[in-house]
Amino acid sequence: MSGQQVRSEDWTVISLGFAAAASMVAISAAIHLDLWATGYKTIPSIGPLFLFQGVIGATLAVLLVLSRRMWAVVTCAMFTIATISGFLLSVYVGLFGFMDTFAAPFAALSLAAEGVGTVLLSLFGAVVLRSRPRSARVSAQDYGRDCWQ
Repeated sequence: MSGQQVRSEDWTVISLGFAAAASMVAISAAIHLDLWATGYKTIPSIGPLFLFQGVIGATLAVLLVLSRRMWAVVTCAMFTIATISGFLLSVYVGLFGFMDTFAAPFAALSLAAEGVGTVLLSLFGAVVLRSRPRSARVSAQDYGRDCWQ
């Protein structure tokens, strides 16, 4: 598919893939907002981070679907990776004096949503980038263009 024109049916699949990825980011955001509201808000430093993750995650999920831009794909992927990294860091090392556990409420669901979201964003983002002509892939201006064009 390198440099080949993508058929409209393929763009439908790609659009659905990005919508699924956005829903994974939104699920993660909803989990973090719920955890913040039900007790994590009282944990110094961690509470505000959960609120931040929830609000920014929800915003990014909406931006991914509405903007149809590669920068949104990349930003969402970095965000899900950072969220996974923060959780793993808090489990294995501790984060701001807080030790988390895999048995924490919604830990498995959140990790699954973030992991699936990262895979979907990476997979469909790579398909979009590989489907563009080489000249478009190299252009810095193209970074802000519609992913679905």
